[in-house]
Amino acid sequence: MVLQHYLSRTVTLACAGTILSARLWQSFSLITLLNTFLGLLFVQSIAIVLLLVLVNPYFSPLKHVPRPPQAPLRQRLFKEPNAFHLEQWIDTVPNQGLIRYFGFLNMERVLLTSPELVREVLQARPYDFEKQYAQKTHLQRVAGQGLVVVEGDIHKRHRRVTVPAFKHQRIREFHNLFWSKTVELVNSISKHINASSSYVSYIENPTESQTDSISKQIHVSYVEKTVDGKLDSVSEEVNISYEEDIDNRETCGSPISCNMDIDDFINRAVFDIIGLASFGFDFKSISQPQELYEKLHDYRMAFEPSPSNKLRMLSAFALPTWAVDALPIHFNRVTAKSIDEIRALGSRIIAEKKARMQNEPPFRDELPADIMDTLVASEQLSDPELLSNFMMMQAGGVHTTAATVCSTIWWLAQPKNLHIQRKLRQEIRSKVSSPSLQQATTLEEFDSMPYLRAVRNEVLRLHSAFSWYGRKPIKKTELCGYSLPAGLSISFSPWAMQRSIPLWGPDARDFNPERWLDDLSGRGGAESTYSWLTFGAGPRTCVGEKFAKAELNCLLSGIFGRFEIEFLDDQPLPRVTQQVTVAFKDKLRAKVTVIEGW
Repeated sequence: MVLQHYLSRTVTLACAGTILSARLWQSFSLITLLNTFLGLLFVQSIAIVLLLVLVNPYFSPLKHVPRPPQAPLRQRLFKEPNAFHLEQWIDTVPNQGLIRYFGFLNMERVLLTSPELVREVLQARPYDFEKQYAQKTHLQRVAGQGLVVVEGDIHKRHRRVTVPAFKHQRIREFHNLFWSKTVELVNSISKHINASSSYVSYIENPTESQTDSISKQIHVSYVEKTVDGKLDSVSEEVNISYEEDIDNRETCGSPISCNMDIDDFINRAVFDIIGLASFGFDFKSISQPQELYEKLHDYRMAFEPSPSNKLRMLSAFALPTWAVDALPIHFNRVTAKSIDEIRALGSRIIAEKKARMQNEPPFRDELPADIMDTLVASEQLSDPELLSNFMMMQAGGVHTTAATVCSTIWWLAQPKNLHIQRKLRQEIRSKVSSPSLQQATTLEEFDSMPYLRAVRNEVLRLHSAFSWYGRKPIKKTELCGYSLPAGLSISFSPWAMQRSIPLWGPDARDFNPERWLDDLSGRGGAESTYSWLTFGAGPRTCVGEKFAKAELNCLLSGIFGRFEIEFLDDQPLPRVTQQVTVAFKDKLRAKVTVIEGW
């Protein structure tokens, strides 16, 4: 924000200089005025950049705040430290709660490292600190002026309207939806495993010509053995190949298993859940993948790490919003194509709900209202505000939950953690009826599983969906004995703080669900509640925290209750990456085995 402030002043001064020159020269030639303006703008821009990059850091009132070792300026001028750097600094740089570092274009930043300071910023004085300009610019493109973007009194109004949609009774009503979609997900994965293993068990010694034709056919359909022993083609497409599964013929016997990419199945399930719970729309992407799912997938990519997203985020530190949106990058091209369709869908759903509520009570016992029904019925949000919240629920709600489920698989599928997965499966099967029985379940059944809760919390601790948050003081303020100028970039990182050895002990970076069972305080062994920031804190805490936890309980129970998932010993782990959110660079490919008896 500091840089945008200086650039706006530069443009203003260049305009003033141009007008003054025209008066002095008594010349109003358009070419002359344009050349004068561009010349003044260029000279002043160079001066401002030199001032900010080379001079200001040495005269900052924060120059005595501890600093981490960073690369020479020429190597980091166009780079922004990520949460991996913050994780290292928080444990290795001696500090009293603040660390000063430099980001893109050598802009000054401070990192909060103590739970006490996080509490002061997020809980004690939340409206004295706003979201960083770069974060807001990035989010506004896909989320408009919704709950996660707006500030001050507008945020208070949005939150007051939204909170009732996530109360405990409403989560209870959503539970059957969570579980029904989980059952559909589990059955879909089982069907895929049966399809990919059925052919191998039938043909023991295919000829070379058979192999060639089979691998082509099986890419567009899968085959099953009929009653009379012949092969019958099934029309549903399954993305497998014969050569891949023939190598795994022994593992695809009994129990049935195969190697597969599981992340897309999870994305589709969460996508369906969010559609139904948020605005009563069933995308049916588990059973009937459609073009709409692919378009909305492109829209959600705005929240996932990528080179294009990184370039856009870095540009937002220096450029105004309109210039960032105009950049010819992949992110802008993709969202430009999909955002209009998202808005059209949202506008139609909102209009239908408003029309229905004129003739029906908004909350009927036999049909619990979805989240958007609650927002519309409040009559306190305008149509653009409703649309912004629609877009945010669709994009943010899917990515964060799906990323957490994938992260759970990433941890539990490692060979060293298979004993944790089996212990979790034992608890799930002792508390929850098998999806095959199609029996109703209750929210209390899932809440009564302490080990499930411990595994879920440990994943959320080590792989927080949002790796860092940014704030800026709206006025000059005191923090930790230092005077912080208005607009200074303040960072705090759930990823770094939740892995901090001083806050969580010597095993802070180890996957250890037991820490949540041994500590009756519910803090996992940390001394402060503000050491765990997965869902934020204070008035800006994620309103969907209870919703997300209940949804995760169902999804994790269904997946690990039915399947054993493991990475092969010689398989490199999928690589974790992050910008604002955490994701995987590689497909989440693992051996998935159906465990009988549930």
